[in-house]
Amino acid sequence: MSIQDLINSAQNNATQATLAAQATQTQQIEEAQIQPAAAEQTVANPLAGLSPEQIAALMAMMGNQNAAPAQQPAAQVVQPQTTMPAASALAQALAPTQQQQVYIPATANQMVEPDMMKFMVGAASLENISAGLAVDAWIKPKFGSMLINDKPVAPFKAILDPTENQGLTASTTVRYYVGDTAQYLKTYDGQLTHDGLPWMDAIRQAMAVSAKPLDRPYASFDMVMTAAEDVMSIDGKEVIVPAGTVIGHATAVTGTANAKKLLDAIRAQGFAHTDTSSGKPLTVGTPVQIKVANESKSKGSNKQWGVLTFELLGAAE
Repeated sequence: MSIQDLINSAQNNATQATLAAQATQTQQIEEAQIQPAAAEQTVANPLAGLSPEQIAALMAMMGNQNAAPAQQPAAQVVQPQTTMPAASALAQALAPTQQQQVYIPATANQMVEPDMMKFMVGAASLENISAGLAVDAWIKPKFGSMLINDKPVAPFKAILDPTENQGLTASTTVRYYVGDTAQYLKTYDGQLTHDGLPWMDAIRQAMAVSAKPLDRPYASFDMVMTAAEDVMSIDGKEVIVPAGTVIGHATAVTGTANAKKLLDAIRAQGFAHTDTSSGKPLTVGTPVQIKVANESKSKGSNKQWGVLTFELLGAAE
C-alpha cells in the first residue's frame, strides 16, 4: 500500500468515527427529550379500580359530574389514549343504556318523567289523610259478606288502639293489574315499598306489567284489631276465629273513607288527640271498642265489591 493510500484510509476512518460519535450524541439527546414526554403521557387513571357507585360518590363530593379533564401541558404531544380521562370514565360508568331503566330517588336533584310525577309521594301520616302487620288473620270485604280465612263471617266486636303505628298506620297505595287480578304497591315513607324496594323503581316495574293503566296513589290505612268475642260464621254455627285473635285489614281505594270516619269519631269523642312533643304530629289514643261489619257495593251490572264499616261503641272494656 502506498503512502497516499494510507493517508486516504486514515481520513476515512476518522470521518467514520466522527459520524458515529455524532450519531451517538444525537441519539442521547433525543432520548433525553422523549423520555420526559413519555413519562408525562403514562398517567395512571385515577378512576381505575373504582366501582360506579364510588365514582358517583366522588363526583357528588366534587359537585360536578361533568367536570372537564385537566388541561395537558402545552409541550406535551398527545398520543392515542390508553387511559380514559375522568369525564369520559364517569360518562361511561353512569350513563344508562337504552335497555336499562335507572331508579331515580324522589329526593335526588334530577328530572323525573312528567307521567311519573304523580307517584312521587311523601311519608304517610294519620295527621294528613311502619311496615308490615303482625296479625293472626286477615279480614277481606266482599260483595255479600266479609271473609276471614276465606270463610264468610258475621259482624263482630273488636278492640282497636287508635295510636299511630299501633292500631292504625297511614300509607300510600297504588293499584295495578296482572291479568284481571288487582295487585298493590304500598309505601309508608314515600321512598321504599312495604317490602323494601325503591318506590319509583317498583312503580316502573308495575307500569311495565300492568294490564290496565295504574291508578293514582290513594291514602290507605293498615288496621290491627283484636277480636273482643268469638267471630262466628254467618249462620252462627261455627267459630271462625276465637276471641283474642289479632285481625288485620288494609283499606282499598273505596274503603279508606269509612276508616277515616272512624278515626274522626274517635277524636271527636276524646279517645285520641294529636301529640307534637316529639316535634312531629302523631295521633295518640286509648283503646276503643268497635263493631266491624260488611257493606256490599256495586257499579253497573257487572262490578260488585265490598267495604268494611266501623261503628264506635265506646271505650274498650
